[in-house]
Amino acid sequence: MNSNTLHATYGGLLRGIGKLHKLPHSKALKSLINIAEAIATGNIDNKELQEDDFIIKSKIDKPIPALSSIFNIINGRELSYHYKLQPLKEELNYPEMKPDYKISPNEYQGYVEKLWEEIDDINLEQESVNSLLNLLETHLSFFPSNSRDKLRADISLYDHCKMTAALAACISEYMHYHNRLDNDRELIDTGIDFHNEKAFLMFSGDFSGIQSFIYNIITEGALKSLRSRSFFLELLMEHIVDEVLEAGGVTRANLIYSGGGHCYLLLPNTEDVIARINKTKQNLNKWLIKNFGTKLYFACAVTSCSANDLMNIPAEDAPYEQIFRRLSRKLSQEKMHRYSAEDLIELNTPKDMEGNRECKICGTEDQLLIDNDICTWCNQFEKYSNQLLHKELVILISKDKLIDIPYVTFPTLPGQIYCYFTNAKEASNLRQQVNIKRIYSKNRIYPELPNSIKLYMGDYVYNSLLNNLVDKEGIRRISVLRADVDNLGQAFISGFTRDSHDPTIRNQYNNLARTAAFSRQMSLFFKYHLNFILQGQASDYKLPISSKATNEKRVVTVYAGGDDIFLIGNIGDILESTVLIHETFTKYTSGGLTISFGIGIYPLRYPIYLSASETEALESLAKENDGKNSVSLYTIYEDHTYKLDNFKEKVLEEKLPLIAKFFSHKDSDHERGTSFLYRLMELLKSSDDRINIARYAYTLSRLEPRDKKSSYYNLYSDFSEKMYGWILSPKDRKELLTAIYIYIYLTRKGAKDDE
Repeated sequence: MNSNTLHATYGGLLRGIGKLHKLPHSKALKSLINIAEAIATGNIDNKELQEDDFIIKSKIDKPIPALSSIFNIINGRELSYHYKLQPLKEELNYPEMKPDYKISPNEYQGYVEKLWEEIDDINLEQESVNSLLNLLETHLSFFPSNSRDKLRADISLYDHCKMTAALAACISEYMHYHNRLDNDRELIDTGIDFHNEKAFLMFSGDFSGIQSFIYNIITEGALKSLRSRSFFLELLMEHIVDEVLEAGGVTRANLIYSGGGHCYLLLPNTEDVIARINKTKQNLNKWLIKNFGTKLYFACAVTSCSANDLMNIPAEDAPYEQIFRRLSRKLSQEKMHRYSAEDLIELNTPKDMEGNRECKICGTEDQLLIDNDICTWCNQFEKYSNQLLHKELVILISKDKLIDIPYVTFPTLPGQIYCYFTNAKEASNLRQQVNIKRIYSKNRIYPELPNSIKLYMGDYVYNSLLNNLVDKEGIRRISVLRADVDNLGQAFISGFTRDSHDPTIRNQYNNLARTAAFSRQMSLFFKYHLNFILQGQASDYKLPISSKATNEKRVVTVYAGGDDIFLIGNIGDILESTVLIHETFTKYTSGGLTISFGIGIYPLRYPIYLSASETEALESLAKENDGKNSVSLYTIYEDHTYKLDNFKEKVLEEKLPLIAKFFSHKDSDHERGTSFLYRLMELLKSSDDRINIARYAYTLSRLEPRDKKSSYYNLYSDFSEKMYGWILSPKDRKELLTAIYIYIYLTRKGAKDDE
């Protein structure tokens, strides 16, 4: 990164907080930043814009609009949800329906003064860019990017500053490459003409093979390996992002989105950058072939675009939407032609095998350790699995090889680099002793590591052993949950498109800043806030029949990122987590997006790769439900698919409590009751036959208590009346059958064959 680009990056980040005086004075630099800001807002020709519309003021004399939710206008909506002004933290800051919500002058002034105090402590050097990004994200994520009522205020000042910096850095690198930045008049006089030049590259990267790589585990002790593999891929993606950004001569300000094995970056469009990207990709995939064969592949594509394309000009051509459509097509084409002739020779070269031995964890036959039936990579995954549980996890990227610190290797140009797992205190000491290229910290910022990159990671783990997730007295089975946001790809590409014949109105909200803000909100929910939700701090929801003393969910986050989740845990806690995630996500997006779930129940020793595949099929079944926002349970061969609100209200809160109340009564014979429930289930499944309805009524009558004056008899009367009424309705019948399944799973005593 040259000094002009560094100044442009800092200029973009400092523009919104009015600290440009800290940079070397230059008319060209100021003009460059102004052009970048205009592109970020998409308002280059709007004469109503004033120079200080997107700058924090020293003082205000009247209330200003609070930040409105980015989800207010998703999928054609027009709502008025707004955020409270507060720092970004794990606790969710839900938007509230307050059309005229304002920030008072006193509230504004106090917040700004604290921010300026911290910013003034940062030195404007290249290694401090990440510190400034971390600081701005913490303090400006809920700060509006403008103070005028006329402008839509759904882009935070952090997203605005970050995008301005990204665009300014690209323009600087592009102009420098073409020897045009030294002329102060270039951007000042011809700024508008510049908007037609293809000065930018949109980069898209995507991992193939994630599912099989993570879940193809054959050992019974799979949980640690699952989490390690998932974490490894997340970290590898972040490393690749930084390698590509470095190849482009820019910083993390240019990261648009990273999650779910996919990323988008904004880069300068120069021949050198394209060449370095191709070299980085080739080096990475050669490393993947060497270490994992064809199990993993990284595809990437770039497409050139102009400032006008990013601002969606002309609106009738929808050029902004076409950027992402071109990238999608290019990625698909590359995945169909993955390997070069040289790669194919490498893949078909016989590898040294140790007889018929195979890794006891993943089943691979190569790279086995000499004295153990485990491959090199599974051995590394096991070594650092415990490190991942530490809340103060810090990852060091270094070219130096250290002893006695868990690590994995990553590819770099040239060769490979070491990735070490440690903590903040040890990292602070090590950075003085060895050559550290990069530092990542998990979910936190450490003052002693000022240049570290904060990575959000869904890392909630109640207990790392499956045996400790199941009820001690209950059935020895575990539940698996998979969830995925409905139609996220469509929302990402065209979610802000309006329903209008006028192209200017139709595409008025399609721009890069809004895409980046939307993407960041999605990543924060799944990679950051989900930890808070599963800790039980977002809500105290429990199943109506739960007797737990704690709100913490007995689950393990195997994967959470992008737009999907994979959890393993206690049966009841997985059901509670489903309700919590659905309700919090609905509040988080103001109902603008929906999410669907697949839930399976399995013996403890059931192969993980099978449960992953089966719950994926259940999730797909839920997504086939009309309007989605659904859950599908147990098996694809029976119909247990519901709208989530209906599942909660009718299955979990109506039918399940009635069953539990009757069969858990002190006068109830539990064993006899369970056998009756199994009989009722069989009759419910074949209730289209009128004879079976009669048999069902007879079975209910056999449960009648002898003492008609007892409270148990009154309970029975209510129970039998509702149970008989429910079998006559197909909808109630289906809900009842699901509720009985849940009750049996929650109350059945354990047995050896359940293992």
